Amino acid sequence: MFYRRTIFLVLFIGFFLSQGKGQGPVVFHGKNTLQYHYAGRKGLYSSLPVSYLTNEFSGTLNVFGMPVNGISYFSTAPENGNLFRFSLRATPSRYLDAFSQNTPTFVRKFLGAFETLEIGNTHPDYGILVLQHTSVRGVNIAINPGIFYAAFVTGTVTHDLHKFYRTRINQPETRIYYGGLGIGDRRKSYLHFSFLSARDEGRGEVEEYRLRDNVVIGASGGLSFFQNRWKTEVEGAFSVYTRDRTVPGLDEYLPIPFTFPDGLLKINASTMGDVAFKVSSRLRLKNLSMDAQIRRTGAGYHTLGNPYLRNDLLLADGRVAWKILKKRLSVSAFFKHQYDDLAGWKDYRTSVSAAGISVAWRNAKQPWIVVNWSPWFQYADHPTKKIKAETSHLSLLSGYAYTINNIRASTTVSYTRLMNSRIIDTTFFGLRSNSFSVAQSMRLNRRLSMNGSVNLSFRDIADKNRSVYTYNIQCQYGERDGWQNRLRLSYSTFESSGEKLRIHYTTSLKVLKWLKLEGSVLRNDYFRFISSSRLENDWIILTSVLFTW
Repeated sequence: MFYRRTIFLVLFIGFFLSQGKGQGPVVFHGKNTLQYHYAGRKGLYSSLPVSYLTNEFSGTLNVFGMPVNGISYFSTAPENGNLFRFSLRATPSRYLDAFSQNTPTFVRKFLGAFETLEIGNTHPDYGILVLQHTSVRGVNIAINPGIFYAAFVTGTVTHDLHKFYRTRINQPETRIYYGGLGIGDRRKSYLHFSFLSARDEGRGEVEEYRLRDNVVIGASGGLSFFQNRWKTEVEGAFSVYTRDRTVPGLDEYLPIPFTFPDGLLKINASTMGDVAFKVSSRLRLKNLSMDAQIRRTGAGYHTLGNPYLRNDLLLADGRVAWKILKKRLSVSAFFKHQYDDLAGWKDYRTSVSAAGISVAWRNAKQPWIVVNWSPWFQYADHPTKKIKAETSHLSLLSGYAYTINNIRASTTVSYTRLMNSRIIDTTFFGLRSNSFSVAQSMRLNRRLSMNGSVNLSFRDIADKNRSVYTYNIQCQYGERDGWQNRLRLSYSTFESSGEKLRIHYTTSLKVLKWLKLEGSVLRNDYFRFISSSRLENDWIILTSVLFTW
C-alpha cells in the first residue's frame, strides 16, 4: 500500500509541476506499459500460464536537473514476482548553473562538495575488492570538499548474495554499512581508507539459511600524471568472513578471548580471513590507449559488498588499442592469464590463458572490414589425469552502404569459425563450426523498407555433421509517428531433423501524442521433426497499451 501511494503521489506532484509552457525547473517524464500475453499452449518447461497481464511503470522527476527515478512491475502470473524501486541519483555539483546567482555562497559550496548522492535503490562503487556490483536499498553519499574526501553507504542488499543455495524469496536480509575517509578526488590523485561491515539479519522462512558476518578493511590510492592521461592505482583489503555465525565458537581453543566490539563480527569454526590486492595502470593518448592490471584475491577472501568477485585467483590482464591513418584503421589486442589454488589446498591447479586481436577498416563511402581472432587455453596439472582445453574463434565481417536511384541499401557478409577441443586423459572431445551469413537491407521510400538474410551453419560434433540453413525476410511499412506494420518470415531446415517456419506480424498505432497501441502475433510451425511430441505448432498474441509523457 505504501508503494502504491508513493507512486501516485510522485505522479500527481510531477504532473502538476510539469504543466505550463516550456520546461521549468521541475519536469516529470516517463512511460507506462500495460501488456496482455496469450499463447496457444503452455510452454515446455515453463511455469507461466497461457494468459497473463503485466504492467510496467518507469518515471523520472527532474528537480533542477537532479533525477528522482521510480520503477514498478506487476504481473498476474503466479511466482512471477512484483517489483517496486525508487531512487534519487544525482551529482549536485553538476547542477549549480540551474540555481540563481543570488543563491547564498554557502549553499553553492555545500552543493559543490557532493560527489555522489543516491537515495533508494543505489549502486555504490568503491572498489572491486570492497563494494561494487551490488544494489543497495538505502543511502549512498560521497563528498569531496576541497582535498577532504568522505563516503557513507547504509542499506539492505536487494538481490541474492549466496552463489548456489540462496535461490528463494523471503530469505534473510543482508545489511551493509560502509565508510570511507581520505584525501583527493578518485578521478585524479588520491588516498582513501575504507571499512565495510555486512551481516545477515533474521532467518526468513527457511531455517537452514546460513547467517553470515563480514568485515573488510581496505585502502586505495592513485597517482595521476599529464592531466590525467596516465594514471596508476593500487588497492588492497583484508577480509574476515564468517560463513555461519550459529556455528560453535572457538573461545575454549584460543589462549585469550577474541571478539569484535559490540557484536560486529562473531569468530567461530566457520570464520576465515585473507587479503586481496589490485594494481592497475592506464594510458590515454589521442590515438593510443593502454590498460594493464594485476589482481590477487586469496582463497579465504570474501566480501559481501561484491558477490561476483572470484576468490582464490591470480589474474594478469593487458589491453591496447591504436588508431592510425586518420582513425580509418584501428587495431586492438589483449592478453590475459590467470590461475587458482593460491594456498595449495586443492588437488591440482587450473591455468587459463586467453588472447585476442581485432583489426578494423572504416572509411566513408568505402566498404568496411572487421577481422577478429581470439584463442583460449585451459590446463589443469592433475596428478593422475591430463586435462586440457583449447578454443579458437575467428570472425570476418564486411559491409557496404550505398544508394541506387534514391534507394538506400546496405549489404553485409560475415564468416565465423569456432574450433573447440578438450582432452581428459586419452579421451578427446571436439567441436568445429563454420557459419556463413549474407544480409541485405533496402529502404525504398519514407514508408517502405525491406530486409533479408541467409545463414548457413555447419557443425561437426563428435564426428557427427549437423547443418542448419535459415532464411529470413522482413517488410516494414508505415509512418514514423502514425500507423506502422511489420511482417517477418523465417524458414529453417535442420539436416536429418526437420523444418521450421515462423511468421511474426507486429503493428503499432500512435493514437495521441501520449498514447500508443501495439499488437503482435507469432506463429511457429514444425515439419518432419523426429521429436514431434515436444515441438507442437504454437502461436502467441501480445497486445500493449503505452502511455508516455
